[in-house]
Amino acid sequence: MHFTHIKIKGTKEYDLDFSMTEFMQEVNVPEESKKIATDYIKSKKLDDESGFDSMMLFDRKVIFSFDYLHNNQKLEIPELNPVLIFYTNALRSLRNTINSRDELLKNSPKVGEGSTSINISDFGNFFAYASNCIINLQAALESFANSQIPYERFLNEDDEFIERSISHKLFTMIPAEKGFRVKKPHPNVIEDLIQLRNKIIHLKPQQETNTGYKNVYRKLLKFDYERAVRSTRLFINHYQTKLIEDCECGKEFFYVLNSIESK
Repeated sequence: MHFTHIKIKGTKEYDLDFSMTEFMQEVNVPEESKKIATDYIKSKKLDDESGFDSMMLFDRKVIFSFDYLHNNQKLEIPELNPVLIFYTNALRSLRNTINSRDELLKNSPKVGEGSTSINISDFGNFFAYASNCIINLQAALESFANSQIPYERFLNEDDEFIERSISHKLFTMIPAEKGFRVKKPHPNVIEDLIQLRNKIIHLKPQQETNTGYKNVYRKLLKFDYERAVRSTRLFINHYQTKLIEDCECGKEFFYVLNSIESK
């Protein structure tokens, strides 16, 4: 198993076929434009309050950004695509999810053998990684759907906003908007992902059982996380080509737990 980490991209970004550094050296900025920029920088108003869009200029790229007031200073931060942030978070949890599940199953005693040697934290570690992976994959899918479907498609005849389920957005509204549909089996895998995410978010004990969460916990142990990660990527890239791309470095990133001593 190896999953190369992906490229993080701006919500809006444009590649340039010229050097911005060289270009800016040759541009004579009008005095009126300089004054507008100076007034904006000195004011406490944010860019949208001033009627501006912010952009960060790199040598061969332009990325749209947003400003943020911190300690009376106006900072500029690139506006990154949330689909890629959520997917990255899931991807960085994947290896730990698989490894912690393997560790849990290896260390769990057979029924009837007793439980004196088991570390009860093993399942807690697995659940933490697994839920992070599942929730962030679903968040990547939903934020992608919301970015692809125009707002007016959610309005009824009286111009009232109608909330739609994520399954309806993914499998009905996006295909209608794009004019084509993703091939199976990926919708089935994604449906399983959505249902399991909903069970985690709305987790409640089933009172008729002796341990109220066993059914959801069993589903978490059985779930195919690698396939879900691949299917999420395939679905998104099917409707927006190469949105999710591997980094050229070929390295895999994953989360590592560190500990510090209390003071």
